[in-house]
Amino acid sequence: VLVRNDTSLYELGVILGTALGAEFEHMFLFRSGKRSFCDPTWIDRKSDYSYFNKSLKDLGKKFTFIYDTGDDWEFEGSVKEEDIEMNAKDIAFLIEGNGQGIWEDNKYNLMRYLDGEIDLDTDEEDEKRGIYFPWNYEIEKFSDFDTNYDLIAEQEDFSDIVEDNLVELDNATRDVRGFLPDSEEDEGLDKKELDLMSLYDGAFDMVSEYIASYQIMTNEEVGDIFDDLKEKIGEEEALRKIIKVVKDELDLYIDNNEMLKNHSYFVKLNEIDEETYS
Repeated sequence: VLVRNDTSLYELGVILGTALGAEFEHMFLFRSGKRSFCDPTWIDRKSDYSYFNKSLKDLGKKFTFIYDTGDDWEFEGSVKEEDIEMNAKDIAFLIEGNGQGIWEDNKYNLMRYLDGEIDLDTDEEDEKRGIYFPWNYEIEKFSDFDTNYDLIAEQEDFSDIVEDNLVELDNATRDVRGFLPDSEEDEGLDKKELDLMSLYDGAFDMVSEYIASYQIMTNEEVGDIFDDLKEKIGEEEALRKIIKVVKDELDLYIDNNEMLKNHSYFVKLNEIDEETYS
């Protein structure tokens, strides 16, 4: 990948994630030597660790790019010595590549696939064995994942897709930070003082997509339940009920899935008491 010298590490993360097929449902970070660079909003670190105010010159010649800090997709990278002078406005260029990228939320199955545990000609998912297609790739059977990499096609829209991803991530970051305390004084706010309905649209969409992504219910089914509850108990209580449905249904789903039982995120989720979760 060819990038500008002044590319921030945040932009570089989006560039690399785009090249790898990431949907940016998860965090990413860089490691260089003993240093890590990420979004300081999410961890108790000083701004020195922020990838927003660091660029290629802070990365060193060798680095590790990590996407999804739960599944830990780790990629070894290097910064080449030579500079190229170009008169171009594109944020990045895809120069060469082969193979395919990651399976979002599905590293376990990709490892099984690469280890030969999944029949290449399988054209349907096997829920009992926990075998699912990658949702960030459109394939009809598992062997489609090994289709030759079409570099020319990938190059054509690469920069535009990176720009689109940056815009979407910026919007999402602003939305999410609306849930976080603005200052230490705000951290003591009583839950009842928070205006849940001012966040209704984003919260409901988030809950619906979350349920659907784990194949618990479709978005439409969630909508039907919500509409029925809304008429009986009002919008705010209906939303709280729907959030509880997520936890109850997800608990059941996890109990029937050996892989997820041991996933650090869900272990932590189940340790949270009901009041805190609400």
